[in-house]
Amino acid sequence: LRDDMRLYGIDSPEGRKRQKLSVKEHFQMIELAKKGDAAGIAKLIELHITSWKPLFVTAAVPAP
Repeated sequence: LRDDMRLYGIDSPEGRKRQKLSVKEHFQMIELAKKGDAAGIAKLIELHITSWKPLFVTAAVPAP
């Protein structure tokens, strides 16, 4: 399901911008893990996941 969801909005200009930010977030998660900052990782993962939601909704719901 996750793999299918990732495709919604991924090729839009907003999706490409979000992908670039997403890669940076992955590296930030690694750095936080090295520091043992579980709370920081949790916050970043929540942001990371919820930041994609508007793209998914826009791509999945046809405009009226």
